[in-house]
Amino acid sequence: MNLNHHIRSLSLQEREKLAKKVDTSGAYLSRIAYGNGRPGHKLARKLSVETGIPLADCRPDIWGEGPEAATNNSMEAREDLVNQ
Repeated sequence: MNLNHHIRSLSLQEREKLAKKVDTSGAYLSRIAYGNGRPGHKLARKLSVETGIPLADCRPDIWGEGPEAATNNSMEAREDLVNQ
């Protein structure tokens, strides 16, 4: 499942809860879900950590595609958030 599909699958309350966790708005997550916005690299990392969706699936244009890159980048995202 990619990030857009995941966000669309959430209820409005779940979307707002996720937005709060990643320091954005539910409205912006809706824009992302329907292709009217893309998360920046910091937001994509936070979303990856919170949702478990690999970075390569959140922003393939930044982190590339493929399971190996996705796994490595997702682990890096967690480390970056811990170190902030």
